[in-house]
Amino acid sequence: MKSDISCRRALGVFASLIAGAVAAAPPDMAVSFGFEPRVGTFAGLDERLRAYGFAPVASPVMPTWGLRGRAFFAGGFFGALTMTAGVRVTPGPAIPTTLSLTETTAGVGYHTSWGLFVSLEAGFSALTQSVSSTREGGALVYLGPVVAPRVGWLRQFFEPFGWFIAASIGGNVHVPIGRAHTNPLWEEPFTRSTITSFTLTIESGLGYRSLR
Repeated sequence: MKSDISCRRALGVFASLIAGAVAAAPPDMAVSFGFEPRVGTFAGLDERLRAYGFAPVASPVMPTWGLRGRAFFAGGFFGALTMTAGVRVTPGPAIPTTLSLTETTAGVGYHTSWGLFVSLEAGFSALTQSVSSTREGGALVYLGPVVAPRVGWLRQFFEPFGWFIAASIGGNVHVPIGRAHTNPLWEEPFTRSTITSFTLTIESGLGYRSLR
C-alpha cells in the first residue's frame, strides 16, 4: 500500500513538472505526411507459401505512407505520434497475394540547431498477408509490438505558420505474438519470430511556432 502511494505521488510530481514546463514554454507543433518505402524480410515465408500452392510475396520492398505529429520542446527535445499504412499486391496464377500493414507508434527524440535529429518510436504493428490458391485460401495475421529507431534531418520554416520538411533513415523491428492463423487444415503454422526492415522516410507538412 505504501509503495503504491509513493508511486502515485512520484507520478503526480513528475506530471506537475511537465505541465509546468509546457505552460512556461508552449511547444512548437508540426504535422507531416510521409512516404516511407521499407526493405526487409517481408518475403521470408515465400518457400513455405509455394509449398502450399500460394503466390509468394516475391519482393523485400513494402511501400508505406504515414501521418506524423511532432511537438518540439525547449532544449531540442520533441515527442512524436505516428500512424502508418501500406499495401503490396503480388499477382499469382489464380488469386494474388496481398500484404497490408497498419502501425501506430509514439516516440521521443532530440534535434540539434542545424537540423540533425535522432528518435526512437515504439508501438503496435499489424501485418496481414492474404494467401490463396485454386483449392483454398486464408489470411496470416502478425500482431505485436514494434520498435523503430531513426536518424535524419529536419527543417522548420514556420514563423508562426509555415512548411516543415524532414528526411530520415532507420530500422523497424516487429515482434509478432500469438498464432498467425487458426486454420486446422494447415499443418504449417507460418510463425515468424521477427519481421525486420530498413526504412527511408521523406516528410512534408505544416508547422506552428508558439509565441514565447
